[in-house]
Amino acid sequence: MIKRMFKRAGALVLASAMAVALVPKIEGDDPVLADGFTKTGENTELCTGKISNPEVPKDKVVSWDGSYVYFGNYAGNPIRFRVLNPKETKFGTDTLFLDSDKLLFEERFDEKPYSNVWADSTLRESLNGDFYNNSFTTLEQSAIWSSKIESHDYSSDIVPMPDGVITSFWKYTPLTGEKIFLLDVEDALNTKYGYYTEAGHNGLNQSNHLKAIADSSSTAQPHWWLRSPYARTTNSVAFINQFGSLVTSTLMDPSPDPTMNSTIFASPALNLDRNKILFSSLISGEAGKAGAEYKLTIEDDDIKLALPEGQDAKFENGAWTVPYILSGKNAGSVNQLSVMVLSKDYRGGDLGDPNLVYYAKIDATPSVNGTVSFTLPSDLSSQYMWGAGYQLYLVAENANGMMETDYSSKPLLIENPGVTYDVRTPLKIDPYNFALFSIIAYGGSINFDDSGENILFDIDKDDVYDLSLSKGSDGTTYMSKLDDCILKGRYSLDLKPVPEKVGDFHIREISIILSDYNITLNGTSN
Repeated sequence: MIKRMFKRAGALVLASAMAVALVPKIEGDDPVLADGFTKTGENTELCTGKISNPEVPKDKVVSWDGSYVYFGNYAGNPIRFRVLNPKETKFGTDTLFLDSDKLLFEERFDEKPYSNVWADSTLRESLNGDFYNNSFTTLEQSAIWSSKIESHDYSSDIVPMPDGVITSFWKYTPLTGEKIFLLDVEDALNTKYGYYTEAGHNGLNQSNHLKAIADSSSTAQPHWWLRSPYARTTNSVAFINQFGSLVTSTLMDPSPDPTMNSTIFASPALNLDRNKILFSSLISGEAGKAGAEYKLTIEDDDIKLALPEGQDAKFENGAWTVPYILSGKNAGSVNQLSVMVLSKDYRGGDLGDPNLVYYAKIDATPSVNGTVSFTLPSDLSSQYMWGAGYQLYLVAENANGMMETDYSSKPLLIENPGVTYDVRTPLKIDPYNFALFSIIAYGGSINFDDSGENILFDIDKDDVYDLSLSKGSDGTTYMSKLDDCILKGRYSLDLKPVPEKVGDFHIREISIILSDYNITLNGTSN
């Protein structure tokens, strides 16, 4: 029989949406897929990027309003999930918490002897068996987190809920490592997840709990299971009925009462490990706003990208040239190479700290051994910034259709092979190369001139100062060769004992051109 719950309104504060900066895309053609979707710097963000939290419903007649992610496939159709939280932490790690937007299939909660305990239910077994295995690729499965959460007493201090619900269900139903699960009553009444605290009554429509049936030809009622057992009996479990009301079903053989252990609908929920999500790409709507739809790019450990041994990237005339080796079991699926620029090391701190400054597909056909060349926008074309103001990465991708998951290698950091300062004429110094040049003190000696304003550098430690750092009449800082400097030609600084990373700079060498090279040709000195 149906047991209606009493209600009390409540609300939670909506977490703010994440924001990331973008700049124009690289020159070259993007792969236009069969469905017309093109992945670009304008629609792609790092990790969960601008995927927003759901809107907090103002009352029960407001429909669920939030972002959507396409992930997996059921009965030949992409599965659209509601994003309940783009950065959830309660399931054991940082996750993208998803709940199916549509009702996918009908099934009993349990078969005889009819347990209302989620851990013993046949529906739990089915969701983590046939549904999991048939609806997600092996790589998608690798990104689905084994969700764990302990039980706790319901409390309005955690999630405001009606007193009748708290006294009827008592405790949050734990998860012990499920890949796929059903929502708990607390989840389904959590305004943070876009669901109102009241769950419909007296035939009133609880709009944000309503879900359409995926099979549009179905004549079944759109009831959907929760995993919470009814505390007052041993054979009843919660579900949401066609009006959006929170009710219970008695688990017993079917009878004229359709709510008694009916084969009602499963609404699968899951968590995606954010550490496995490289990109989220907007496919419709406005980024960061409710109603936006996204697809994901998942890292594939069997796509490997590396620099050839002994070879470095080059930067000449504003263009980058990068040699690479593509390997791994799934290397053959790679159909594009992309460049991304981050504000700091990829996953160098807390997840989400780096900003995606730039992303674009490179105009090149992937190969096992290859070289790509590309240019960046003018504000990213300073070699002094490379490894200091930004980090440069190469990514191998298997890009698929608009509503299909993409896969990628781990981003390959392209280190700055070297920076050259040509001081044959005074060299203008910006904040980035000022920070980098200060490392010269690591291989030399510094002091101030008699004015106390200009910095002097003895880069070869011969007690003769070679360079000065001073401000011109226009207030700009310049680096100049001192008259007493006896060094000629090109001088390379010794960066040992850390030749590949100095401070926050990924560089191999700092060179200074102090004078024209002395070249002898046919006895004539030039």
